[in-house]
Amino acid sequence: MVFLSPRRMLQIANLLLAILCLAGTLLVAVAAASLLRFYTEDPIALSAVPLLCGALLMTAAGVAIHPVANWRSLGLWLDGASGTLWGLLLGASACGLLVAVVLIAGLAAWTPLDPAQIRFDWRDASLAGLLFLAIGSFGEELFARGLPLQFLAFALGPAGAVTLTSLAFALLHGANPSVTYLAQLNTALFGSVFGLAVVRQRSLWLASGLHLGWNVAQVTLGANNSGITIRLTELNLELRGEEWLTGGKYGLEGGVLASGAALVLAAAVWWLPRRRSEGPLLWETGQVPVPLDRAGDTGGPLGLAADHESSNSPGEDGEAGGRAPS
Repeated sequence: MVFLSPRRMLQIANLLLAILCLAGTLLVAVAAASLLRFYTEDPIALSAVPLLCGALLMTAAGVAIHPVANWRSLGLWLDGASGTLWGLLLGASACGLLVAVVLIAGLAAWTPLDPAQIRFDWRDASLAGLLFLAIGSFGEELFARGLPLQFLAFALGPAGAVTLTSLAFALLHGANPSVTYLAQLNTALFGSVFGLAVVRQRSLWLASGLHLGWNVAQVTLGANNSGITIRLTELNLELRGEEWLTGGKYGLEGGVLASGAALVLAAAVWWLPRRRSEGPLLWETGQVPVPLDRAGDTGGPLGLAADHESSNSPGEDGEAGGRAPS
């Protein structure tokens, strides 16, 4: 008979919790979409709103039930919401720089807009468009890089967690119009950037801001957003040259140039000053719950005892408890 150490059993349990959280979110999203269909047939509303509802419900349930988890340990501390602004600035700047590069290189041009080709026309309802973009971005981040990332990071280490959640993020976009293998690879790469924002900067706000800033800049500057034609302004960016380079009909995210932009964003996220007041993320605690009547014997806060095997926890820099690199 094979006996597993308590640490290994915890890792397996956290892996199962991540799967349960992802599956539960999708089930709730499907149910919410079925109900929402009675009120609207808008495809954006039927995809973005249900996913956010599912992610919020599963996260709230997880925080309520899990003995260690709280919103702060997921990177959603209230006083850190300013990270969203940093994310918006970085994401929009990276996209704007990429658009400038393709325009200067003659790989794109602004051309007259054909309303018949617009799938979602928000030129006359820009605030509603921005709201749906925000709902979609935050919903996807909470789904992929909320509790599931924390559970996976405890089980597999932060690198493994970021990799798996980025692949899940790419699969979410796998059925988008004009999608290619390179486009899916880039989607996973951007997912890795957002995951890095969580494990490096301990901020899901920053990840959500990066996601939203990139998307808003794309549709504002006239580029397709992951194969979908969405417009907030009269600008229409026609990408020319090789599809593998610029992205073609899928939009900027489908080309190698976007891969470079993602790497630039990753470097910016890595070198951002790190705040020390936000506390550890869930996977960084290296702690397991113990009965409250034993808390005084362990010295752990709030009935938590330090896991004596936590030094074996997988981490990016090999430090005890898998602590994020500093």
